[in-house]
Amino acid sequence: MKHSFEIKICGINDKVSMITAINIGVSYIGLVFYHKSPRNLSITKAKLLTKIRTKKSKIVALTVNPDDIFLQKIKNCIKPDYIQLHGEETPIRCKDIRDKFNIPVIK
Repeated sequence: MKHSFEIKICGINDKVSMITAINIGVSYIGLVFYHKSPRNLSITKAKLLTKIRTKKSKIVALTVNPDDIFLQKIKNCIKPDYIQLHGEETPIRCKDIRDKFNIPVIK
């Protein structure tokens, strides 16, 4: 039987939380890349956390008004399944990000 709903937990920023989310079968694990957030992660720390990911849990990289250089770093190091945009990105910018980086966008 397939699940009738999906769960996303955002703000995972430590190994215990990451393992717990994976073990309980969370559908989407959100990693925050926004310096003003108390749940902000460095790319280095996020890279370590994503080494323990499984195919069942998708990684969502949450950003706020990111530039292309930062998005490229996230793509190269984290290999997220989704980019979540939480700033003032226009529909045109969202499409541009999706097309440039070939990653689905959540807005």
